[in-house]
Amino acid sequence: MDFYHAHFDVGSRSNGQNAIAMAAYAGGIRLQKLDGTMADYTMKKDVRASKIVLPQSCKKTITPPTQWVWEQAELAEKRKNSTVARKGDLALPKGLSLQEYFAIGKAYSQDIADRYNVIVYVNFHGLAGHNPHIDLMWTTREYDGEKLTVKTRILDDQTSGPMEIIWLRE
Repeated sequence: MDFYHAHFDVGSRSNGQNAIAMAAYAGGIRLQKLDGTMADYTMKKDVRASKIVLPQSCKKTITPPTQWVWEQAELAEKRKNSTVARKGDLALPKGLSLQEYFAIGKAYSQDIADRYNVIVYVNFHGLAGHNPHIDLMWTTREYDGEKLTVKTRILDDQTSGPMEIIWLRE
């Protein structure tokens, strides 16, 4: 039997988190942090695929590299306690084909990108195992096709935030 799971959180400097390192971990890749050190998670074995998803309003924009996205997310935030990324993980039903897993993850990521006008980084984990799921990260700032702009506040608001979490889980 499959169990439903959807968890959402933030990556915050006050918790010692770094968007670049978080992205490297989620994608099982190697990225360079702003201080020049490397976040290297290439030994991680369960990442099947990763994809950057842009809002449809940026349809004609070339998809930026993962390194650029999370560097910009870090550079956009000036405070030492800033939220540098939002993240989530969602269980996927067992027994689907790779194409079905990818279609679900892409569609869900596109919904987030379009709703909040942000860049979403989706990573597919454990698809052949007992725990197929997607790990998501998205920017805390809107994307205009060239740069990150205004901070998204809808998930932070005490009135709209809980309703948005319900939408994300549905």
